[in-house]
Amino acid sequence: MKDDVLKIEDVAKIIPDRIKDSHKGTYGRVALLGGAVEYSGAIRLSAMALAALKSGAGLSTVAIPKYLVPIVSQNILEVMIYPIDSTENEIVFNKENIDDLIDKVDVLTCGMGLGKSKAAHEIIYYIIKNYDGKLVLDADALNILSENIDLLNEAKCKIILTPHMMEFKRLYDAAYRGGEPDIKYYEDNKLDLAKKFVEKYNVTLLLKGPTTIVVSVGDDILSPHIKLIDRGTPGMSTAGSGDVLSGIITGLLGYIENEFDATCAAAFVNGMAGEFAARDEGEISMTASDTVKHISEAIKMIKNEK
Repeated sequence: MKDDVLKIEDVAKIIPDRIKDSHKGTYGRVALLGGAVEYSGAIRLSAMALAALKSGAGLSTVAIPKYLVPIVSQNILEVMIYPIDSTENEIVFNKENIDDLIDKVDVLTCGMGLGKSKAAHEIIYYIIKNYDGKLVLDADALNILSENIDLLNEAKCKIILTPHMMEFKRLYDAAYRGGEPDIKYYEDNKLDLAKKFVEKYNVTLLLKGPTTIVVSVGDDILSPHIKLIDRGTPGMSTAGSGDVLSGIITGLLGYIENEFDATCAAAFVNGMAGEFAARDEGEISMTASDTVKHISEAIKMIKNEK
């Protein structure tokens, strides 16, 4: 498996140089959809990773319930805000509203702090069945998907799933109508189980852990693409780290065509940025926002390797 470990020179080849004759549309129109009254911080971190630290997308949007707009708008400057219909404290599913959003973007990431209300379910299910771009499902969107896993068979879009091990267990158990009760079984067999899941649904899977695994189906369905990313630090085991990763994936997907390559590169950038944060803040005291502050440093170091 040594050859499957992603190296910095690999990432340098994946992340392209800027084209001299280009504009913001060249680097993708992307959006992050999430946020609930008790979880608004999650979407803020993703927005910071995507826009303030220049993960690379040309035009980025944060789609949030209308009632959160006054809160979130104070924390982001470079990102457009797209209000999703809501009551005073809960998101609402409006088909025309969601259609308008998905028509505007090439990449859509859903789930960070979204909650699991009835409307949240309707929104995620509708997007899976009707969106035709690149769709990243994280956090609450993964748990919603696990309740109706076979929707993946109806998807028109290219789907990237970003679970931690417990979220993956829910997805896998749903896919195969039951599973082992002990999470240790999934830890011990994670690579084989990830391959099996990816082959069933033809998605890109990023499985978070001390060593992150990215798996995608290649030209031969029996030979999935696999990369291991061993960058990072125990200091990243803190609230919001997954949200930062989602922001980086979204940004890179905006201008990197291949979703497997972009997902691998994002995991590498995230891990390296976390290492830089631990260097400056210490593993005990660092937070997810410290990782955000070092994304640009990580990308600059990677690009200097070319």
